[in-house]
Formats: sequence, C-alpha cells, structure tokens
Amino acid sequence: MDRSYAMCTGAEQALWAWASVFPDSFDLAAAQAVCDAALDVVAGLVDKSVLLVVDDGPCRRYRLPGTLRSYGCDQLDDAGATPAVKRRYREHAAVVARTGPGPAGGPQRPAVPETGPALPLTRRQRQVAELIGHGLSNEQIASRLSIRRRTAESHVEQILGRLGFASRSQIAVWINRAVGEPTPLADNGYLGLPV
Repeated sequence: MDRSYAMCTGAEQALWAWASVFPDSFDLAAAQAVCDAALDVVAGLVDKSVLLVVDDGPCRRYRLPGTLRSYGCDQLDDAGATPAVKRRYREHAAVVARTGPGPAGGPQRPAVPETGPALPLTRRQRQVAELIGHGLSNEQIASRLSIRRRTAESHVEQILGRLGFASRSQIAVWINRAVGEPTPLADNGYLGLPV
C-alpha cells in the first residue's frame, strides 16, 4: 500500500487521506467542500483505482475501498489533521442537511472536453466505453465481452485516441454524458447492448 501511495502526487495523497473521513460514498461537491479537491485530482485517484466510481442515482459518486480508507485514516492521523478534516466533514454535512444537496445532488459529471459527433465509436468500442462508464477494469470488460484482456486494452487505447482523451475517467464521463445515464447492467452482469 505504501508503494501505491508513493506513486500518487502530493495532491492525490492529500485527497486519499482527507477522503477517508467519508463513512461511505461522496460526490464531487463534497470532495471539493471537505477536501478542497480539484477535478483532476479526483480523476487521478479514479485512474489509479484508489477511488471507485459508484453510480448511485442522478449523481456520480466516489468511494474509497475499506483497506484504502483505513490507510488514508492512518495517513491523516500521522499528519495530525484528523480533527480538522472531521470538523470540515461535519460542517459540510450540516449544510447539506439544512439546505439539501443542490440540484440533482450536486454536480452531475465532471467537465470533459466535447469532441466530435455524438458517438464516433464502433459498436464494440461503445460497449467497452459503457463498461468503462460502469467502472469496470480491462480484465472485467474482457470477461463480460468474452474477449482477451489485451483486446480490451486495445479497444480502450483506440477509444482514447478517437476521442482525444488521456484517461479512462474521461471516457466514463463522456459516454455517460453522450448516452445519458449508463445502460444498466442486467442481472447476469452484462450490458443490455447487442453484441
């Protein structure tokens, strides 16, 4: 875990530690209010699989898995910042309790550059993009689509190139914006898209 933490930028390390005060998932507005987190820092932790994306209703939410949350708590304690960050969390929670979370729970999706026509992807690339929008890894995508992991990686690289993006999180935001809410996964865990 120390190695993963060391591979993060200083801002990402701070967000990892500060986000450990959230008992469950949180949205971008909460990350900004409690952790002073910028979108690119949140996206960086999503790309590193430190923060998981949770589609929970109309608002994109993020969650630190249990072991990563515990590690973040330790980092926050070591820095002596736990009381201050918990105070910010309580203040934010009080404001949300008084005033409500705002339109649709806060910002729907982080900003990404608009590019090209609505869906400049092949049908298979769209399937891969939708699975990225659900937060699946290349290995999980390969399993869902019955393709090799390297083929899934290749599709992701092609999507990044076609859209001019640098990260999977940009693909996820773009596809969810382009098609509206992501296609729900069926009970069997597969997208309801034609193969």
